[in-house]
Amino acid sequence: MALNKALVGFGALLVGTAGVLGVTNPSPEQYADFAGQKAVNYLETEVCTTSLPIVGNSFQDECIKTVQSPDTVAKVRSLMLKNTERQNYILFSIYTTDLNIQDLVPFLPGNLLPQYQAESLGILTFFHTFTTKKAEP
Repeated sequence: MALNKALVGFGALLVGTAGVLGVTNPSPEQYADFAGQKAVNYLETEVCTTSLPIVGNSFQDECIKTVQSPDTVAKVRSLMLKNTERQNYILFSIYTTDLNIQDLVPFLPGNLLPQYQAESLGILTFFHTFTTKKAEP
């Protein structure tokens, strides 16, 4: 009798946990917000800090202003949606994003900017990027 109660309790716990995971599995729109913010942070800290021989440091301030503008943030978010493949496992999702930095800052020469592929796990409304690598052009 005690074994049956334990099995029923375990089954209820398992179903409850699966239900919570299923309900909190983040959507592609939530991923686009997450990945877009990560991309904007990358642009601010890596791309905008690049010194160009012709324009020097004046590029940095203008670049950061441009990257932080609502139009740029919206464009980055849109690119994340467009360039991301979602593998939905109901309880969690794996997101794979192919990103060419040239798409974000078309005013820079393409040979200066890398391409990346990132893989992230979406679970319980959170994201964890577990792989980021430079892609071959």
